[in-house]
Amino acid sequence: MLIFICGKSGSGKSTFAKRIADKLNFKYVNVDDIAHDFYAQPQFLSNISKLFGESVFDEDGFNRKKLGEIVFSKVEDGAVKEFNALSFQFIKSRLEPLLHENAVVDWLLLPKTQFWDCNALKILIKSQDEEMRLEKILQRDKISKEYLLLRESASIIYDEKDFDCVVSNNYDENFERVADEVAEKIRRRTTIKILGTQSPFSNKDGACPSYLIESGDKKIMLDCGSGSHRFFDMRKLENLSIIISHLHKDHFNDISNYQYCSLVMHRQKLLNDKINVYLPQFSTPISHLIAGEKDAFCNYFPIDEKSKYDIGEFKVDFLKVCHAQEVETFATRIKVNGKTIVYSADISFKSKDDFVKFSQDADILICEASLLKKHGFPEICNHLTAFQAGTIAKEGSVKKLILTHLWPLENINNYMAEAKQVFDKTIIAKEEREFYLL
Repeated sequence: MLIFICGKSGSGKSTFAKRIADKLNFKYVNVDDIAHDFYAQPQFLSNISKLFGESVFDEDGFNRKKLGEIVFSKVEDGAVKEFNALSFQFIKSRLEPLLHENAVVDWLLLPKTQFWDCNALKILIKSQDEEMRLEKILQRDKISKEYLLLRESASIIYDEKDFDCVVSNNYDENFERVADEVAEKIRRRTTIKILGTQSPFSNKDGACPSYLIESGDKKIMLDCGSGSHRFFDMRKLENLSIIISHLHKDHFNDISNYQYCSLVMHRQKLLNDKINVYLPQFSTPISHLIAGEKDAFCNYFPIDEKSKYDIGEFKVDFLKVCHAQEVETFATRIKVNGKTIVYSADISFKSKDDFVKFSQDADILICEASLLKKHGFPEICNHLTAFQAGTIAKEGSVKKLILTHLWPLENINNYMAEAKQVFDKTIIAKEEREFYLL
């Protein structure tokens, strides 16, 4: 597991990161230390001379603060960009091998790099006293106020919605206690892994809808659309429950993969307990076909609007929503460890009012956004636009919206842009991406 810790200089991120690494027995990686190693490379002075001439040297040789004055004041300068590219290339070569271990990575500039897209728990440390933060930097780094302000002017601006956890530092004795509490929450974390996001078909990098939620030793899979099994480790079938929201093939086509694999794994003594499959009441030929499959090691349970199930630590209930006339469709709400996850399934805006109540104050809303307003769809049809998904998230006061069920031929940035017109804390679902609830 990777844990990324970000925050402005002086925010306490390194103190926090070291404490978390110690409590979890993870490797601590400070990217600043790697960058300092770059300055010690024989090729470094040669490159610096070529890029900046004698301006970064004094009578004692290379002067790092002089380099900083150039880098912080001329961020768009060609030489500065080339220097940043060289230093990042070095950091990348040192960092990549460490990302295959349990590690806490302390990196101020992380959101500006390609590593930001790694599957990791992302924590932002936020200073509650800016004057104290700046004073701390002055004392620690022994720099002038002018240099500090120059450095601050070039500092990164963080978007809190991009982080799984935001921790405030009041610069008191409670900060280490907060770190200990967060470490314990990480041990008990709930993980949401995206297995499929596309409909009605998928491309080589994607799959149809499927989302895996894990807490403790229990796993709930919401839908198992075409191709989504490619992103699930079939060795982990133990303690798995699969909830099928409705019987359209892009949401359940992979059920046969899990059924047959469960039987084979059981015969090989690799699966002790049956997979539990929950699906709309056994009243259609398709549901009879699924529940009647003989080559499976599974139990089957019906879903209706009154269904409530306890699955380990998960408490699960359902809302019948409007989608297509020929199929019953159920949104799902899962409560675990004091957190709430809601999944819309496929849904019409006709169900907005009921679904807003169902989603109220959810920590994460996984919501379909099949359509875009710009294409002229009517307000009420079988699916939501991204704008409507954002509207539901806003009215339901959810903490984070994850858009899914996307048309594979559409630029996903268009979905993001439309939803964020209404609700800023929006993220696009992407296969194999993980989200954490602490």
